[in-house]
Amino acid sequence: MKCLPEDPYRLLPQELELIFAVRRGVCLYLSFANWLFDKTGQRDDADGSVDSVPTERLRAKQRFNSTYSLWVMANYLVAQCDLLLKGKDDTHLASVKPNFKFDPGKGFTRDLMLTLSYYADTLNSENSEGLRTVKQSDDILSVSRDFWKTVADKASALFPQTDPNLQIIVQTATFKYNEFVIQGFKVEYQAQAKATVWWSPVKEADIVSNDESVLQLKRLAHRIALYDVDRKMNPMCEFGTVYESVLLDGAPGTGKTMLMKFFITLLSSLSEQVGLQCVVRSLEASQVKSEWFGRSGRLVKEMTEAVTDPQSLGVLIADDVDLMVSNRDEPGTGGADRDILKGLMDFFSGVGTAFRGNYTSIAATNKPTATDDALRQRFVYRTIVRGPQSCEDFVDMTFLQLRRPAKFDLLDVGRGKYAPMSRKKSARVSAELKGTHKGSTWEDIGHYIEEIRHDNPFFTARSVKNALDVVIAKASDFDIPDNWFSDPSTFRTKPWDERIKMIRSLYTVKIDANMIMAALEEQRESEKRYELESYLKPRN
Repeated sequence: MKCLPEDPYRLLPQELELIFAVRRGVCLYLSFANWLFDKTGQRDDADGSVDSVPTERLRAKQRFNSTYSLWVMANYLVAQCDLLLKGKDDTHLASVKPNFKFDPGKGFTRDLMLTLSYYADTLNSENSEGLRTVKQSDDILSVSRDFWKTVADKASALFPQTDPNLQIIVQTATFKYNEFVIQGFKVEYQAQAKATVWWSPVKEADIVSNDESVLQLKRLAHRIALYDVDRKMNPMCEFGTVYESVLLDGAPGTGKTMLMKFFITLLSSLSEQVGLQCVVRSLEASQVKSEWFGRSGRLVKEMTEAVTDPQSLGVLIADDVDLMVSNRDEPGTGGADRDILKGLMDFFSGVGTAFRGNYTSIAATNKPTATDDALRQRFVYRTIVRGPQSCEDFVDMTFLQLRRPAKFDLLDVGRGKYAPMSRKKSARVSAELKGTHKGSTWEDIGHYIEEIRHDNPFFTARSVKNALDVVIAKASDFDIPDNWFSDPSTFRTKPWDERIKMIRSLYTVKIDANMIMAALEEQRESEKRYELESYLKPRN
């Protein structure tokens, strides 16, 4: 049955997910029904006929058989719907209170068919105004969850009325299907074991140069750590200073991977201070590329769902993203590449996900033009990673590489005017947005964007949005006090409105037209560079 009639030619992703979940639920039902059919001796009582009801004793067994099997199936489908709705704002989704007669015991085939007919009626139901209950795709999941929760509750209410000798059969048994675990009359959905990403911890002092990238990643980690798990929202979202994605663009050997490790190390440390789990996922071709149709997309989705879990802090890492996802127009691009690209495009653009400020994603590339253009443009914050540039940078880099022999007095280098690791690092970033447009007005900004657009037709609204996101991030030119994380009473336990005022008091920079136009110019130059590199790229 089509749940949404707007598109009669294909099933929506939510419908496909639900169909597979229902199919697995039916398999669970039949598996338990057949198991109980043998364990309760019904095969002997019914002479091999599953649906015959010759005696009251057999009717009681069939009633328990179907009740327990439907209870298992219903709980499984409730858990599946919860997983599919995870991270989504369900306050505006449809809700139902199904009203149907739950009276199993007519044979497990008939009981299943009757329950599924009630389910179909619920999906096709109308409200008091005569309008369909299911109005949007996610309504299918919320209505399904309500229905199967009702089935589970009705089945639970019947257990006390069943024969205690039958209850003993399942009371001491444990069943497991993937993460779905049943112990007697208790059920739980165990979260998948968190994949551990092993990395060597990197501290700020271990990084040479790339000062602005270090500062921005440091501040992003601190802002994510202010996330309120009870409210499921980050107060920094009110200011727009947490963002979903960062692209590190630089030549090989400039320190992109080091910056990623630094961010993971810092966010992990902060998550321990605030008492939340830090979920880290590393997107690698060997983990997600599959020859099976649709499997790559599913694996990417599992990773992104783990990172966006509203009960934790998270980061998705994609090193060498140009090797992971090539331009869709490139020769040799296969189905797995398109599945991965589609999954990442949905993730970065926030489709179906309410950004709560508890996660981010960091990608790195040596060749940005080798990555799909639309995917590259979806990164909110793009920063150029240049690596060591000055004499002092190279002194520091050499010193850090020789730390181990230095520990054992195996290093003898004369001292000059510059002592290793004494270079003062930048503590501010707003200076990067100095321009020549002081005193400009709203109209000046509009004309400037129009001028850029005329010069480059590919400078779209997304390019403007990315530039403005950079302005917002750089205007937040302050560090979060350390005690806001270490001492809950200083910030995290205060009322929401008070926390907002405390954050506002840290601001010292106001966004002006000059900063906006300078950021637009940076974005313009960035787009020009990508366009030039793409033009000069060798073609097969």
